[in-house]
Amino acid sequence: MEMPKRERRRGEGDGNQVVWAEKERRWAVVDGTRIRELVEDKEAFSSYVEHKFEELDRDCDGKLSMRELQPAVEDIGAALGLPAVGSSPSSDYIYDEVLNEFTHGKQEEVSKSQFKEVLSDILSCVAAGLKKDPIVILRVDGEDLKEFITSSRFEYEAVAIFSQV
Repeated sequence: MEMPKRERRRGEGDGNQVVWAEKERRWAVVDGTRIRELVEDKEAFSSYVEHKFEELDRDCDGKLSMRELQPAVEDIGAALGLPAVGSSPSSDYIYDEVLNEFTHGKQEEVSKSQFKEVLSDILSCVAAGLKKDPIVILRVDGEDLKEFITSSRFEYEAVAIFSQV
């Protein structure tokens, strides 16, 4: 992976101070590494689960009801790119299946240990999927994009990109 480039620029103050600043990275590869590292780091993952569980456990009874669990399931769906709950029967089916993973299809409440176990399984599957098919995010400012679109390379490169999809 390429290291961020540094640029030299004048800082505030007397005008002679030189400040080193990293240029904004213009791309990112989401390959599941950070998700996998979080799940594998038992202390960090336990802390994450503790925080998320407390956030969801509105009545502070130490268990998550179906109603309390719903926001976590919706967050998982949104992270997977699903449409909002109620927008289509096929996505609602997936939301129901994720909820059933937590409740095993028969429980009305989920303990913290059950929540941790299922969340670990889901995140591990997401990380494995991203490792197999990573997502590349490219940040392009308006001027660079305009220059690319008006260049003679645009049509050729656009066809090359979309033919791979």
